[in-house]
Amino acid sequence: MVIRAHFVSALASSEGLAAVQLIDGKWGYLNSKGTMAITPQFDTALPFYNGMAQVSAGSTSGYIDPPGSPVPRSGPRPASGPPKLIKEIPAFPPPRF
Repeated sequence: MVIRAHFVSALASSEGLAAVQLIDGKWGYLNSKGTMAITPQFDTALPFYNGMAQVSAGSTSGYIDPPGSPVPRSGPRPASGPPKLIKEIPAFPPPRF
């Protein structure tokens, strides 16, 4: 028996959806049940953050909501992306001489 691969790449699930890339290169989103929730139609796709994901198709890019509808350009945008590290903590204490 031969089982064909369906996905070339996948990103971590975020807000219940995971971006996956099909063999044809198009990106879509799987839900937590493993069902395709947003049809693969994008050339690039990023994880969802604050209810939106950045995608592109051809020369057009923008944001979509969890059902896959475009978010109007005048609509809200994620403020600053995922939380950033405030202060880096060294992995090892500095050497003492």
